[in-house]
Amino acid sequence: MLHYRRRNSTEPAPTPQGNPVHALVGFCNYSYDRVGHVDTPMLRALLSSFNESYIYLYLRIFNEANPALLRSFMEREQINPSNLLHIYHILRERGYDLRDLPSLL
Repeated sequence: MLHYRRRNSTEPAPTPQGNPVHALVGFCNYSYDRVGHVDTPMLRALLSSFNESYIYLYLRIFNEANPALLRSFMEREQINPSNLLHIYHILRERGYDLRDLPSLL
């Protein structure tokens, strides 16, 4: 958002505050259809325990998300990596084609 100020103003320009929404949430919400959007608490819950109705998000996260982005979200939200490993192994057992795990964590 642009902030305008008068010329020769002694008032300092406002500094933008940090974005509270993590980039991984924006990555998961790639569609314009708001029905499938998730917010930060919902994504934290999805990465903490497996939910079968959100397999499309797990596939997008494991196959397409930047590993550094995933790691930073897990650190910020204090998600245990073993939970993510458990979800990964469930999807592998069901026959989904996933990227290799060492590149993710």
